[in-house]
Amino acid sequence: MKLGGVKTVNVNHKDSIKELNVKRVIQAINMGFDFSIALQLFRKPPSRFEKINIKDLTRNNKEFKRQKGRVIGKNGRTKELISELTGAKIVVNKDCVGIIGSLDDVVKAKDAVLSLIDGSPHSHVYRELEKYKANKNNYEF
Repeated sequence: MKLGGVKTVNVNHKDSIKELNVKRVIQAINMGFDFSIALQLFRKPPSRFEKINIKDLTRNNKEFKRQKGRVIGKNGRTKELISELTGAKIVVNKDCVGIIGSLDDVVKAKDAVLSLIDGSPHSHVYRELEKYKANKNNYEF
């Protein structure tokens, strides 16, 4: 079906879980995730996708730009560190932060992003993420 030059796809499946997973994959691709990363949501059912709308968490455009910059970091380094220390994949687009990974990794990455938006110092967020990674590595064989 076409609406004003935009192609829409209706996803209806007898298995509502598969339908939900397909919708999540499409949302992740629309956020800017690579197709192969977005497909993890369908192929690895315990994978999780979270979307944080930074605009909804800020009062005005100036604060929005500042908080988005805090999440991205200089040359993208903060975003990379959150991803590296949690194992989650992170994309920042126009207004939102998208996170894909295991349940625990996504929850920890989301907590880190929300802490930065709330004004926590980067050093505090990094320290918490390093503890998380150390604990995670202790339980992996």
